[in-house]
Amino acid sequence: MGSPNTKKGGQILRKGTTIIGVLLIIISTLFLIQTNSFPPPTTKTLGPTFWPRIVLTVTIVLSVLMIAYQWMIPEIKLQNGNITRAVLGMVCLILFLVLCNFLGYFITALIFLVSILLIMGEKNWKILIMYPICFLLFIYLVFYLTLDVELPLGKLIGLM
Repeated sequence: MGSPNTKKGGQILRKGTTIIGVLLIIISTLFLIQTNSFPPPTTKTLGPTFWPRIVLTVTIVLSVLMIAYQWMIPEIKLQNGNITRAVLGMVCLILFLVLCNFLGYFITALIFLVSILLIMGEKNWKILIMYPICFLLFIYLVFYLTLDVELPLGKLIGLM
C-alpha cells in the first residue's frame, strides 16, 4: 500500500488537473466570444476567425475530456520526479528559442525533439528518427505549405 503522502499527492494532482481544465474552458470561451469582433470572412477566404475558433473549440472539448477522464480513472499515485530531466528539458527549450532564428525552425525543432525524447529515456532508434520526422513533415505540409505560415528558415540558409 502507498504511504499517506502518495494518496494526498494523487488527490492534489486530480484537483489541480480539474482546476486547470476549468480555467482552460473559461479562458477559451472568453476568447471564443472575442472572435465575434473579428472582421467577417470574404467569399474567397475563410477569414481571421476560422483558425482561432477551431483551436479554441478543440481546447474546450479536450479540457472537458481531461476533467472527465480525471474523475473516471483510479487515483494516480505520484512518484518522486527526476529534477535533472526537468532542468534538461528547460535547457533544451531555451536553446530551441535561441537557435531557432539562426538554424531555422525545422533544423532546430528536429534537434529539440530528438533531445527531448532522449531526455525522457527513449532508446528505440526508430522512434527517435520517425516521430520527429513525421511531426516536422506534418508542420511543413499543414502550416508552411497549406496555411502559408511563415516559419524562421534561419540565417544559416542565407549563408549558403
